[in-house]
Amino acid sequence: MSRPRAILLALLCLVCPVQAATLRHNVVLRSDKVRLSDLFDHLSPGQDTVLGDAPPPGKSYDVGGTQLTAIAAQYGVDWPDASPLTSITVTRGAHVYGHAYAVALLRDALRVRPGDPDAEVALEPFPPLVVPLEIAGEPTLARLDYTPDVNGAFSATLILDLPTPLQVQLHGAVFRQVDVVTVTRPVPAGMPLLADSLTITRIRADHIPPDALHNPADILGLTARTTLLPGHPITPPQLSHPILIQKNAAVVMAFDLPSLHVTTSGIALEDGRRNDLIRILNPSTQMVVTGRVDARSEVEILPGTTPVPADLRQMSGHVPPGWRRS
Repeated sequence: MSRPRAILLALLCLVCPVQAATLRHNVVLRSDKVRLSDLFDHLSPGQDTVLGDAPPPGKSYDVGGTQLTAIAAQYGVDWPDASPLTSITVTRGAHVYGHAYAVALLRDALRVRPGDPDAEVALEPFPPLVVPLEIAGEPTLARLDYTPDVNGAFSATLILDLPTPLQVQLHGAVFRQVDVVTVTRPVPAGMPLLADSLTITRIRADHIPPDALHNPADILGLTARTTLLPGHPITPPQLSHPILIQKNAAVVMAFDLPSLHVTTSGIALEDGRRNDLIRILNPSTQMVVTGRVDARSEVEILPGTTPVPADLRQMSGHVPPGWRRS
């Protein structure tokens, strides 16, 4: 180098001092290689170089202070803030195409409108496509097979068309959704169902039993036989009418004969709900008959019922607790 040129460079260094390198933080790579400039800012011209492989797309690793100091020393990086306590996270940037992305494509391909209340695209779990940031384009659907008139099942391939394609198989079904009655809060067994405890919920048809109830009016005032939970369809076996007649309660027995309606007093020998068949004691005759609960304190004696003598040893004005069904 000539003396005048050396003097000029020295003067330039005095006027424009070289800036020391600084450490980057939370590095996101758009390449499959890690470069020195990914770790450090303000490198000298021509100092940048490839250090090694990047992590897989969407993955990360940490580079600790000791390793960073060694890298800086190896490649002549002026890093005055070197410390074994510092570190840097290196992440391979990626687009992740998972469940939500695939369902949106499937809805369009299967002609299921977004937000359609009568259909649900149920997609089986699948490993998402993880595409490096540096790769352009988005995955599309291919090889779609759909049987809407059989069972609603479908299969397809989510694919990104590259020299070596990235692809994953999709499987699932489109299910019709149905309105059913459910409870708004847990209802313990024995509690009545009131208007504010009932609601309508849309549930997949394959999750609904055949006898699920659809109209709240059919349930109002009934009693839960088992604990009812929100979000679950309600079926008739889970319900019962409230007890209208208590065991040992006084009742009115009604006899309907041709052109004649007769009533008399009796004592219920067991609890009874509407339309239940229960036994009633006629204290005046000490006979037991069977009747159908018609309303609170009212029992319709069935035609052709044969009275049965009561056990006199158990008669004491009211039927004792030991009385049992025959």
